[in-house]
Amino acid sequence: MGREIVTIAFAVERKNPMKIKLLTFLLASFVLVTTAEAKVYYKNKPIVDTHVLTIKGFLYELSHGVVSPQAVHRRSSYAKALVWLERMRKSPKVYKLEKLKNEEALLITRTIGTLVKIFTGKFGIDPEYAVKRWTGLGQRVVVEYSQQTIVNPTTGQQKVKVKWKFTLKTNQPKTNQRRGFRDSKTNQRRGFRDLLYRS
Repeated sequence: MGREIVTIAFAVERKNPMKIKLLTFLLASFVLVTTAEAKVYYKNKPIVDTHVLTIKGFLYELSHGVVSPQAVHRRSSYAKALVWLERMRKSPKVYKLEKLKNEEALLITRTIGTLVKIFTGKFGIDPEYAVKRWTGLGQRVVVEYSQQTIVNPTTGQQKVKVKWKFTLKTNQPKTNQRRGFRDSKTNQRRGFRDLLYRS
């Protein structure tokens, strides 16, 4: 097995050095997995942090890339599935996605299937670009989902209140410096353009 990987890696390296880096990254993410983080499996392969980041980035781009009522409606189900996946990964039990039949597991399974097709080139998207983009996007994704059942004390009716969040962290600058200067007369902040056209 190791000799075959080295042969494949050597053949790819001669053609394109960037592909060897991608191949090494993907192999390392599947082979070098600690048992502490391997709680959820898909087709006997563990789902690790890099996979979760890629899934998060892909689902974010899928739901926020197009402005349509269906995409906006799907955001809450994507948030629910991603929170469920994180909860399953932290659980002490071991889960196999293909054996689970709940809504969240089916969504994650379909997403992984789509990603596998994308990475094998069936959709015409550059796999290297896709991995970098969605993993980078996934690092910035903020996902929250909670359900609370509220019982009306007078009527006894139950109402489910759902709170969810599926957004990106903003890139904050490292320093708090602003461009421009303060006008000595009015003490207002002005930009460089105001400096040129000041009367």
